Amino acid sequence: MKLMLFLKLFVPNASGALWIGLIVAAMVFGDRSRVWSRRNGALVLLFTPAVFLLHVLTYRYDSSPRAAAWLYTGVFIATAAMAIWGFILARSERVRDSWTPNLPPAVLRALVVVLLVLDVVVVLGRAPDDAGIYSNLGGQRWVETGILPYADQKLRGADAPAYGAAATYGPLLYASHLPFQVLTGAKRNAPDATPGAKGYSWPPLLATKLASLMFFLLGVWALFLIVRKLAGTDTALGVVALWASCPYVLGIGGDSFVITGLGFISHIAPSATMLLALAAVSRPYLSGGLFAAAAGVLFFPAFLLPAWFGWRTKLGDRSWWKFVLGYAVVGGAIAALVLAFTPPLDGDGPVRLFLSSTLEHQEGGSSKEYGASIDSFWGTHPAAAAVWQKPLFGSTSLFKPTFLLFVLSAVGGAFWVRARSVVQLAAITAALSAAIQLWKTHATGSYVEWYYPFLLIALAAGFRSTETALRPDDRS
Repeated sequence: MKLMLFLKLFVPNASGALWIGLIVAAMVFGDRSRVWSRRNGALVLLFTPAVFLLHVLTYRYDSSPRAAAWLYTGVFIATAAMAIWGFILARSERVRDSWTPNLPPAVLRALVVVLLVLDVVVVLGRAPDDAGIYSNLGGQRWVETGILPYADQKLRGADAPAYGAAATYGPLLYASHLPFQVLTGAKRNAPDATPGAKGYSWPPLLATKLASLMFFLLGVWALFLIVRKLAGTDTALGVVALWASCPYVLGIGGDSFVITGLGFISHIAPSATMLLALAAVSRPYLSGGLFAAAAGVLFFPAFLLPAWFGWRTKLGDRSWWKFVLGYAVVGGAIAALVLAFTPPLDGDGPVRLFLSSTLEHQEGGSSKEYGASIDSFWGTHPAAAAVWQKPLFGSTSLFKPTFLLFVLSAVGGAFWVRARSVVQLAAITAALSAAIQLWKTHATGSYVEWYYPFLLIALAAGFRSTETALRPDDRS
């Protein structure tokens, strides 16, 4: 505990996180020969969401409604711009050289080490936010009760901690906490114990901090491997430096609380797992399995499957069936896990319990569900939400116009990147990971970590005309 308090002294605030990211970006990849160059413009655009997210939690809608509305409008527009940028990069035929770092290799390696140490300090020195706290609790309850939180009556509904937040995450995200709970000495409660009641032992916060750190480091490793193969070791180190130092990883949002960063395992874990899938792209069985695992961590990568499948079906490449098989085996195992550990409750079966706990809790419109959040673009623009976020029929959020438009984009992605390069696959991944946030109600556009590393790959790894298809040795 004393160590955590000591490390907290070195955690940068929101403004510090922004300045660190800007300085590292300029130092590593800034074009010193031409201030108004295309590369410098790209680096500036990467920080556009940060301008609006920087202190967005300081101006909440309930205290500063006009300021909150303007800030979330800026976040929404910036996120839409990132999505459009990703779509453009996914179709660009212009030959682009990879970004060459300005720093000597030895200095670059030292900088990466320093930045990763800073990331560790941030993870350990800052308290995790809701996603970490409640996915940690959900994992502990799974062990205590033998059932997943989707069927745990004490984790669902308005009377549960945070109105059911602990039952909204993916089964693999819960599972990822379990070894760290053992490592940190978590105490188990009786199956009928009530979380939040006097005497209930919550799992140590250190467990979710370590789980988030594990995902982050795996993602860094995968990001390095991807860019090294595409553009060389120096560029890969430079991209890792940009990712490790960016304000979206270090955390911004306000002085007391942040809305992005390593404290949010739900921001870090799915993109890290998708990066692993992209790093394994030349091994389609493994890549498909890892991509399914990303959806088992947090569900949104499932919507990116058409684009990844479409990319695999390029002319002359028969690896698509191996990718699909890997995805099906892991996806089937995850589905079986959910079915096996989600017994019926109050007349609802496992599928209904799963959907109501996750999708409908995230997008439901009652006062105790995230769909009614005022910390979002849609929450600060109720008139627009009444049109675009209202289901066309029925009550499920699957029929909201915004979601239907996103689904069309996701399906279109299957054709958008056929016969394209690995760099362009990263670009469409960035585009769709940003676009889904235009539908998501709560904290609209704040999940920058979902798309940011893929956008870095698409920009920094360059594009050569010979990359329009996988090389023969990548078709295994």
